[in-house]
Amino acid sequence: MALIYCFDVILPLIKSLEAESRMSKYVTTIYPATPMEIKTTREELRELKKSLYRKSFGPPYGLKFDNILRRLQLHRRGLFNFPKIENSSYGCIWIFNDGTIIYQYNYFDLHLHGSSNKLSMDTFSVILLGFIDFIFFYYQKIGFVDNLNLIFKANNLLGWWYSRMPDFMSVDEVARYRSRTNNFDPFEYEFNLNRISEKKQRLEVVQLLLTEFLLDFGFDDEFSIDKRILDKY
Repeated sequence: MALIYCFDVILPLIKSLEAESRMSKYVTTIYPATPMEIKTTREELRELKKSLYRKSFGPPYGLKFDNILRRLQLHRRGLFNFPKIENSSYGCIWIFNDGTIIYQYNYFDLHLHGSSNKLSMDTFSVILLGFIDFIFFYYQKIGFVDNLNLIFKANNLLGWWYSRMPDFMSVDEVARYRSRTNNFDPFEYEFNLNRISEKKQRLEVVQLLLTEFLLDFGFDDEFSIDKRILDKY
C-alpha cells in the first residue's frame, strides 16, 4: 500500500520535527485507496511545480494554503517543502511519486487572534479548504480518478480550547470547550475523487473533519465554516 511506503520514508522526518519542537500540530495524510499503476516521473513533477505558481487554492482569507507550495523542492521520491518547524508559517508538505501526500500544519499564538490558546477555526477552515482544493487539482493532474483514503490527526492539544464566538472576541471560561485528550485519535475517511469535484462538496468534507475533531473538545454540534470565509470561497 502507498501508506506503508510513505511512512517508511517520512516517519523519521516527522519524528525529527517533533523532537525539535513541542508546538501543537495536525497532520493530514491522503493516498490512493489502491496502489497506483503509474508513478509520476521527475519531468511530470517539474511541470507540476511550475503549474502551481499560477494556481491559488482555498479562499483568499488570512493565511493561505498555497503559500506552502511556493518553496517546493524536487526530491528523488517526489516534491517536498521541509523547513525547520519554528521557521514555518504554513507547515510542511510532502508529495510522493506514488500519489501519497502528507501535510503538517502547526497552530500556535502567532496564527491566533484574541485569547491565547484558543483554536482559530477560521485558520483551520481556510488551510483545510486550500488543501482539499489542492488534492483535487493534483490527482486530476496526474490522471487519478479513483478512491482516496484521508487520515486526519492532531496532537499536543491539552491547554487549547474552542468557542463558538469569533476569533477576535474574548470568551468567558464557562463558554470554552477544552480538549479532553492530548492527542486526537486519527479520523479516517475514504472517498472518490468525484466527491470533491465541486466547491460545495469540498466544504462538506472540511466541515466533516472539523466536526469530528471538535468532538474531543466536548463540542457535539455540526461545525459550520464562518460566513465571511464562505463569501470569499
